[in-house]
Amino acid sequence: MADSLDLQLPSGTMRALRHGAGTGVPVLCAPGLSANARSFDSVARTLVARGRPVVALDLRGRGFSPPTAPGTYGWRRHAEDVLAAAVASALCFVLPSQREGYGLVVVESSARGIPSVVVSGPDNAATELVEDGVNGVIAASASPQDLAAAIVRVHEAGDAMRASTCAWFAANAQRLSLASSLETVVASY
Repeated sequence: MADSLDLQLPSGTMRALRHGAGTGVPVLCAPGLSANARSFDSVARTLVARGRPVVALDLRGRGFSPPTAPGTYGWRRHAEDVLAAAVASALCFVLPSQREGYGLVVVESSARGIPSVVVSGPDNAATELVEDGVNGVIAASASPQDLAAAIVRVHEAGDAMRASTCAWFAANAQRLSLASSLETVVASY
């Protein structure tokens, strides 16, 4: 059974479900735009059985989170919301989507030293942003077992992965910046 909680963010209220009564650092799970916090029920059961609490988010205006004013949504704003909901001690960020167009939340998480867990797949560009074992882990599939195994790898790596995530971002920040992206587009014309 999950407990409901409301997170008060600068952008508005975000509803979340907390699975497990443990006092350990929770695994933060955020859905893609067409899903909600209930998308994580299976993986949450698996992780709680292994002693790891889970907090699953409903993005603003999705699931049970109340809507906010028009113009306050979008990928960047959702990424900011998710990261605002994460505490500095978050173990990792889990992006279970198998078809991400870019994976901005991986970049944003890495900028804060939070490793990411993404899912392997031919249409998942987020995997291009994770160096397995350095700034996160690439799960073999989106199955609860594979996601849980990837999360456990992050947990076992501990502070060393947080440090290597910070180093990865420092080494890649310029390449991943908007200015660099615009230069690449302009150079192609």
